[in-house]
Amino acid sequence: MQKCSICRKETKTWAWQPDLESFYLPGNHIRGFAAIAVGDQCKGKIDNKEVVNFTHKKQRFQSNGNGWELI
Repeated sequence: MQKCSICRKETKTWAWQPDLESFYLPGNHIRGFAAIAVGDQCKGKIDNKEVVNFTHKKQRFQSNGNGWELI
């Protein structure tokens, strides 16, 4: 199973699409937008607008509850 892109410990249970500010079950995300593998605990952090870092296509990003940016 694929691991969470944020903590690298949990198993992926969600596909997070930061551009759309949405979560989908894996395989049901909208094509053409970035889909970040996320576990349940990390989804809770994002929902609570906590700062989280993640990697997508070998680039590091940070989500702070008001969007995300390259770091």
